[in-house]
Amino acid sequence: MSEPGFRRIPAFRAFVTLMALVCLAALGGTACTPRDVTTDWPVVQADGSLVLVSGGYGYEVADIVLIDTEKVPVPGDVVQYDDRLNRSDCHAFGPGQYLARVVAVSGAVVTFDECVFTSACYLGAIECGPGISPRTQNVCWGDDWYDDVVGLSLTVPEGEYLANRWIGQECREVGGESLAGSRFTIKSDAVIGVVVKKLGHDDRMQEYLEGIRY
Repeated sequence: MSEPGFRRIPAFRAFVTLMALVCLAALGGTACTPRDVTTDWPVVQADGSLVLVSGGYGYEVADIVLIDTEKVPVPGDVVQYDDRLNRSDCHAFGPGQYLARVVAVSGAVVTFDECVFTSACYLGAIECGPGISPRTQNVCWGDDWYDDVVGLSLTVPEGEYLANRWIGQECREVGGESLAGSRFTIKSDAVIGVVVKKLGHDDRMQEYLEGIRY
């Protein structure tokens, strides 16, 4: 089977391998934060196919999917987004392109409790418990910063979508101090496209991606 999206792999493999070696050498063998470099991950091909570098929602790493880059996401859609463009990659490791399910659009009201958030009929879980920093403290919401959102009802900012989960942190200057703030939304500018369906799987790509050390 001729697998769409695989034609870019040789150059992609060489580039990522080089970047990994450079980062490891610079840090004495420890992992580096990929948000500081521009990585040439697989892109959407002319036929709309894309090789996923992260999985979830029934999809796996190296699945070949059909992705709609023109569709405006609606609740229920699974989107692939760039966490660097989304500014949710503070202290992050990984490929930088992730999947999330959209559960609300701009203008929707979201109410937060310690371990859960609600929007209309959607009930979303927030990781909480011993050993987990409170996701509801130090929250970036649009241009605003909240020390704690428990008990608050916030409106999804213009040009953003509420994801079905906590999606990372944004590095932000607050009162002259650099802090990491929790993020629950995806900026429309960071959305690569809506995942429509699975077309196939690339076993060689999966083996390669799972072997990368971040």
